[in-house]
Amino acid sequence: MKRVEIKRFDPLNMGKVMVYMMIIPSALCALVGFVMIPIGLLVGKGEVAFMGAVVGIGYPILFIVMYGISGILGAYLYNWFAGKWGGLIADIEDKGDAV
Repeated sequence: MKRVEIKRFDPLNMGKVMVYMMIIPSALCALVGFVMIPIGLLVGKGEVAFMGAVVGIGYPILFIVMYGISGILGAYLYNWFAGKWGGLIADIEDKGDAV
């Protein structure tokens, strides 16, 4: 078993990972919003159709942008703190020929 210390994360890579993590929740949010639009129009409730557009388009964009930015800022903060007080310590086991 090998012990390593993680001293730095690439901020842009961390932002990309956070964006990837928000793809499925954003897609589900968009699905709900795009179902709300025709339902609101069919029952004559413009507010429901408008909220469907906000939920279907606005929220996914907001989620992806905010999570991307928070991933980048989080990586910068981690790098700064890890440089001052040390980073995460991980035990890594070599399994040999494991694929």
